[in-house]
Amino acid sequence: KPDHTLWGCFKPDNPRIDSQKSAEGGTPKYRKYENPASAKRVPFLPEVSDAIANKIYLKHGINPTPDERNSGFWYVVKQYPQIPITITEGFKKTLSSISQGEVTIGLTGVNHIYRSTDDDKNKLVHRELNPEVAIFADKKREFRLAYDQDTKIKTIINVRRDMVRGIELLEAKGCKVKVLKWNPEDGKGLDDLISQKGASAYHQAQENAISSDLDKKIHYRTEYNKLALQVRQDIGDDLSAQRLDLEVYIRAVLKGDKDDGARVVSESDYARKLKKEKPQLAPYYPQALSNVVGLYKNLSERNTPKLDYYAQKMVNQQTAKLKVQKERLLEKTLVRSQNLELTM
Repeated sequence: KPDHTLWGCFKPDNPRIDSQKSAEGGTPKYRKYENPASAKRVPFLPEVSDAIANKIYLKHGINPTPDERNSGFWYVVKQYPQIPITITEGFKKTLSSISQGEVTIGLTGVNHIYRSTDDDKNKLVHRELNPEVAIFADKKREFRLAYDQDTKIKTIINVRRDMVRGIELLEAKGCKVKVLKWNPEDGKGLDDLISQKGASAYHQAQENAISSDLDKKIHYRTEYNKLALQVRQDIGDDLSAQRLDLEVYIRAVLKGDKDDGARVVSESDYARKLKKEKPQLAPYYPQALSNVVGLYKNLSERNTPKLDYYAQKMVNQQTAKLKVQKERLLEKTLVRSQNLELTM
C-alpha cells in the first residue's frame, strides 16, 4: 500500500491575508488555499471510495483480485496499465475528475510533474519525472493532461512549457500522451467545465483529447523566437543561420537541460527551411549543432576572426557527415540481414 503523507490542501472559508503577495501587489491578497508548511510537497493520490473504484474497474473491464483490492485503489491502478490516467493541477480538480470515473493524479503546480534538481537542490543534467508519477509510467499506459484553459498569453506560454516537459518525460518511458482541450468560456478548469456545462462536457473533452505533437511544436517555436531575439540584440542581426542557431542552442541548454538545445533549434528558421528544401539533411541538423557547439565556444572565447564563416562551415560539414554515417550504418545492417538470410 502507498504510504499516507502529511501533505494536503485546505480551502478556508475565511482566508488570511498573504503579506508577501499583498506587499508585492500593493493591495490585500488572500491565501485561497493552505498547505502544511513542514510537509514535503507530493502529488495528490487521494483516497477513492469503493463505489467509485468499482465503477472505474467496470469501465475498463478489469476484476482485481481480493489481494489487489486489499492493497488499495492506487495499487490496482499500477497493476493494470490499460487504465488511462489523467493528470491535472489542484486538489479540487483531482477530486472532480475522479468523481466522474477518471483515474486522476493531482499536481500542486504544472511543473510538479517533473523535477530538475535533486534532493540537495543540485541541478540535474536531465529532468526526471516526479517519482509518484513515474511509478505509473508503464509503456502500455495512456496519460491525459487536463490543465486549465488559460487566456493570458504569459500563463499559456509558461503552462505549455512545463506541460511539454512532462509530456516528453512520459513519452520517453514509452507512454502515450494526449491533451484535453475545451472552450475557456465553458470553464477555466475541469471542475468549472463540469459545474457550468455538466459531466457530459468533461467526458466529451476526454474522448476528444488530442495528440501532444502540436503543443510541443508550438512550445519550441516560441522558445526559439524568444532566444533568437535575445541573440540578435546581444550580438547583432548580421549572423549566419548556423551561428544564430549555435547561440540559441547554448542559451537553451543554460535555461533548461542538456536536451533542450536540440529541441529548440529543431524549430529554428533554418531547420524549417531544411525540412522543406533538403529533407534528407534535416534530421541531422540539431545533432550537428550539438556536436560542434564545444568547438564553437572555444573559437568564440578566443575572439576568432570570421567566426560567422567558421560556424556556418562547421555545422554544414557536420550535418553532411552525420548523414553519410547513417547511410553507411544502414548499408551494413542491410548486408548483415542479407547474409543471415543466405545462411539460413
